[in-house]
Amino acid sequence: MDWATKYRPAKVREVVGNPQSIAVMVDWARNWSNKNRPLILYGKPGTGKTSSAYALVNDMGWDIVDLNASDQRTAGIIEKIAGEGSTSASITGRKHKLILLDEADNLQGSADRGGAKAIIELIDGSQQPIILIANDLYGISADIRKRCIPVQFIQLQSRSLVPHLKHICNLESVLCDNEALKEIAHDSGGDVRAAINMLYASSIGKDTLEPKDLLSSEKDERNTKFSLMLSLFSGKEGMNLLTKSKSVNETPDKIILWIESSLNYYNDIEIISEAYEGLTRADEYLGYTYRKQYYKLWSYAFANMLLRVNIAIKKSSFHPKIVPPDRWQKISKAKYQKELRGNMIGKFSETFHMSESDVRDEYLDIFARLFELSPQSFIDTLSFSPDELIVLLEDKKLVSEIIAKLPEITKKGQYSDKVEKKKILVPKKTAKNKELKVEESSSIKDEIPMKTEKEGQVSLPQKTLFDTY
Repeated sequence: MDWATKYRPAKVREVVGNPQSIAVMVDWARNWSNKNRPLILYGKPGTGKTSSAYALVNDMGWDIVDLNASDQRTAGIIEKIAGEGSTSASITGRKHKLILLDEADNLQGSADRGGAKAIIELIDGSQQPIILIANDLYGISADIRKRCIPVQFIQLQSRSLVPHLKHICNLESVLCDNEALKEIAHDSGGDVRAAINMLYASSIGKDTLEPKDLLSSEKDERNTKFSLMLSLFSGKEGMNLLTKSKSVNETPDKIILWIESSLNYYNDIEIISEAYEGLTRADEYLGYTYRKQYYKLWSYAFANMLLRVNIAIKKSSFHPKIVPPDRWQKISKAKYQKELRGNMIGKFSETFHMSESDVRDEYLDIFARLFELSPQSFIDTLSFSPDELIVLLEDKKLVSEIIAKLPEITKKGQYSDKVEKKKILVPKKTAKNKELKVEESSSIKDEIPMKTEKEGQVSLPQKTLFDTY
């Protein structure tokens, strides 16, 4: 058995590093109820995320349902395996069972089709605790992230990792030179699993371990776009950026948006201008790539966006925030506003018997002015939401002021209770004598006289919302 598996922590107290994150997990588990949000454990590979989740299960005496990236995670499979587990009690009689979704940031491709939506439904309907594990927090859908509590796991410093490696050497009766252990800890880059694998590979068949005996062991060298951005804006990496870009599971057309978003924090025009020259050239190569379907040009796009931006920002000691592209947020916001505008126009069209094109092209400004005169009538008659009103008036502050005054209007008697309801006379024929009866209906309209049957016509009310003004 390899040492990484053999010495995997069985209890939370055995987990190496990240004490604050472990404390958050323990507190969450001890006070768990079905009202608690799931956890997202995120951080680079080898920082103890999965091991901590299993150790927590052991400490709490829970069962576990594990669904990882080696499984096909279609909507049907998630609902069958994790979904059933999240709503049913444990067959062993234990109090809870943890639903563990490992590598949640790798839901992609046809094999995981519908998986993200199924996870959202799983979270919303679960009666059991859920933990998601990811290397890249932003690789998880925003709809999933907002339903969870993020808990970050960071890489261990070498000085924290050396005592753990020495402890394993003592258990295995291997006399290890302290310099050899320091070298292993340094080469692992804070990855506990990689460090233990290096130690195991170098110690096979030996009673002593010295620096000359060290063998490199395969380490999970995957980088996230977040770590790539940190390296880029540190201004120190240079050509290493291209090597890192090859291990990032992201296309250059996405990376360029991340770079653009962080460049917005610079104030130096010269730096911004030089950096955008690199982005512009990179964008040209991206265009060539998609037009010609010649993906070898991606390497030229990466070189321009990473190296030229890195050279430009070396002129400043400023380190910007690394944030997701605001362009995505703007697109999402624009899409939402378009949907609100469509809903609002549909309500006007149905209420006033107009075509949607007439409402959109000729009457929106008129309706906006009328709303300012009688806001309560619009809100109650057309069931407008505050967001729809903001789209109508194009002034968020004005909408807030108007809505804040509505309770005061009610107190002054201009509207009774929630809405002033005046009687409308609506004709209705009975089945027996086919005579007209008059029913009372609630509306903001004034009472309207109806034509009689003797006149040979029955007309519907002709007054509209406009008659109020």
